[in-house]
Amino acid sequence: MEQVREGQPPPAPAGVIPDTFIAVLRHQWVPNMPAPLRRCRFVAALYAAHRLADPSGALRDSGGRPVPVGAIAYASATSETTATRYLAAAIAAGVLTERRPGLFALAPGAVPDWQAAAAVIDHHRIPAGSSA
Repeated sequence: MEQVREGQPPPAPAGVIPDTFIAVLRHQWVPNMPAPLRRCRFVAALYAAHRLADPSGALRDSGGRPVPVGAIAYASATSETTATRYLAAAIAAGVLTERRPGLFALAPGAVPDWQAAAAVIDHHRIPAGSSA
């Protein structure tokens, strides 16, 4: 197994599910997403999910534990609250599944419902001018 030096990102996951996921994300899903989804960090969260997936497509760390939302937030340069919202949107779109509470998995065979994803993200936005 290849050793990762400190300061270097881990190698990209290899396996049929992650490989298929990244291919459809790049070549089919992103070009067909509504502009509001492409303009926010939602796409970055999907790339982060791919990067954190194991060969079976499950988002697990090297010890086999589910990847915490904080790791997805860090990898996509968002807050944990925003990452949670993006995970919910990805599940609504059908591109991620939740195998059990806290264990997410890639779903590369999905026909995404981007409108459902946009609705989840829009539903959780804080209206401009309000304090939260």
